[in-house]
Amino acid sequence: MRQMLRDRRAFSPVFSTVLMILMVTIGMSLVFAYFVGFSRDFQLGPGSAVAELIEVEDVWFHDNQITITLYSYGKVDSVNVNTLYINDVRVQDFTNVQLIKSSSPLSQHGEVTVADPFPDASGLPYRFRLVTKRGSVFETEYLKP
Repeated sequence: MRQMLRDRRAFSPVFSTVLMILMVTIGMSLVFAYFVGFSRDFQLGPGSAVAELIEVEDVWFHDNQITITLYSYGKVDSVNVNTLYINDVRVQDFTNVQLIKSSSPLSQHGEVTVADPFPDASGLPYRFRLVTKRGSVFETEYLKP
């Protein structure tokens, strides 16, 4: 009887092992749920930027205005161009362009018309940098006739 009173254990080894496995399982489930949510948000936001592809088809210089024709051929459904730089100068009066992918190839085209920031720069190269909402950057260079 005396030996039974000295041998006191709060939990049995089996019960403590089951409790530890339960705690680890719950912890890993929480980490997995966080990771799935994080990766989904990343794929919908900046992570989908790798699937954006824009081609500058043509650039027209006329009457102190520049018209840029764009074509979207990436895997994402829509591309929003929200920032435009010409020779590293941000164009302020620029309306956002949205290129939407659908069954019609015409919907994947878009035009940007902006005032020419350098109207007297005939024969000089113009470097255009288009930045999308997801953060993709597309650059091209054209010579002004």
